[in-house]
Amino acid sequence: MADQFDVVVAGAGHNSLVAAAYLAKAELSCLVLEARPRIGGNTATEELTLPGFLHDTCSTAHAIFMESPIWRDQELPLAAYGLEYIATNPACHVVFPDGTSITQWTDMDRTCDEIARFSRHDADAYRAMIGEWRAIAPVFGGMRYTPAGWGPSLAEQLAERPNGLSWQRRQALAAWDIIDAAFEDWHVKSLMLWFAEGTLQPADRPGTGTLAYSFAAGRQRNGWALPNSLSRK
Repeated sequence: MADQFDVVVAGAGHNSLVAAAYLAKAELSCLVLEARPRIGGNTATEELTLPGFLHDTCSTAHAIFMESPIWRDQELPLAAYGLEYIATNPACHVVFPDGTSITQWTDMDRTCDEIARFSRHDADAYRAMIGEWRAIAPVFGGMRYTPAGWGPSLAEQLAERPNGLSWQRRQALAAWDIIDAAFEDWHVKSLMLWFAEGTLQPADRPGTGTLAYSFAAGRQRNGWALPNSLSRK
């Protein structure tokens, strides 16, 4: 092993490994250090309970990753190393205290039919929200994968959009403000609130507005996006 490196990466979680892989593609030598006996962070699979039973240590869904250039464009050839994804359908199923439930299918019409059992207004609002998010998502996604200071800011990019000011306002709001205003039935509000808190951010916190859209839209498009790396060696 070399005793000098261009970059030393502290930790071998998923973000650190991605950073190290890109640095290596740029022909920089990297040393990745991890204190734990396993690597992978949010993408680790471990035997946590009984022998032979494998569990996701942290994340069970990589729906956001499906839109990443890492996977979408295979900037890192993960598929060549055996990684594949199972797009679950239904995407999710939420049961409420009164014994009713809503199932989200990757088929938009089918999902809206589920919501319409509680409120036709809410079914139409859901369809509209997903459509609005898909139109603007490339702007937010592009910022997520662009280093800070490289190119126009998010505010500048939104200002160039016909509805950009609306999205700047939504971004500043709390997710709950948007959900409460858009939907009328408490079952549907609960479903959307569950999606919005997928990053463990309180939905009543200002600045979480886009979470009222993004998580539901990601599952609507990609299901639960379960990683499967056991099919090929």
